[in-house]
Amino acid sequence: PAEAKKHTDAGAVAFVKYYWAAMNFAWTKPDADILLGLGKSSCRSCSNLEDTARLLLRDGQRMDQPPIEVMSAYHVYTAKSQTQVITKVKRTTASTVDATGKVLKTNSPSDALRAFRLEWSGSWKVVEIGEG
Repeated sequence: PAEAKKHTDAGAVAFVKYYWAAMNFAWTKPDADILLGLGKSSCRSCSNLEDTARLLLRDGQRMDQPPIEVMSAYHVYTAKSQTQVITKVKRTTASTVDATGKVLKTNSPSDALRAFRLEWSGSWKVVEIGEG
């Protein structure tokens, strides 16, 4: 979204909300490419989320609904080129299903805080995702 392309505090928050929406899409479609370029190559959490999308695609599986619901997101700080955004998310009862729709496993719902450390270099990139 346009707001997520702005180098502002609100732009950082919009980018993080977009990142979660892209992750949900990546796992429900599945689409192994939508997350590419949103995180820096050093972001292990980003790589893990991308790998999950690739594995789902490879195995002919997907999530039957978005696995993450963003409850809130807010800007915490900006220092030099780094910005931190905290999100409160809810893991939904999404199920992993195969190509026929057979349920393979179902998530247990839970709430969590996730901190995104972002960097601006012409666009936002995720540097790290950690527990908030």
